[in-house]
Amino acid sequence: MKIKNEIDVIFFNVEAGLAPRVIKIDAENIEAIKTLIGCKTIDIVHRTIGGKKFCVVCDDEALLRRVKPPLSYYSKDLYQRIYGNIIIACENGEDLASISNIDKVRINISLGTITTDITRYVLVAG
Repeated sequence: MKIKNEIDVIFFNVEAGLAPRVIKIDAENIEAIKTLIGCKTIDIVHRTIGGKKFCVVCDDEALLRRVKPPLSYYSKDLYQRIYGNIIIACENGEDLASISNIDKVRINISLGTITTDITRYVLVAG
């Protein structure tokens, strides 16, 4: 059964140190998105990845809940950095929209790794 508002997104599970993967989500099911990310309060911010602006759904309280949350989006600008699990999507007006195949390439070329206790994937601004 196809969900009416189902979209393709990229999910970064940096908490578990897993590689980013394309998944389908119901763009209007906020509770399911919170559960997937592992948080109580989400924020949707815009970040440039591979030369294009994307919507990044993230934990709004990641820096408040943990002493050293894992980095998921690196930028030289400290205020642009994002921590914890994230979802990358496109924008359609005020709604989240599916990423395209070209978007997947843009995101893949912007991937790097960072090693602390384990090696994790991280997006690099650009």
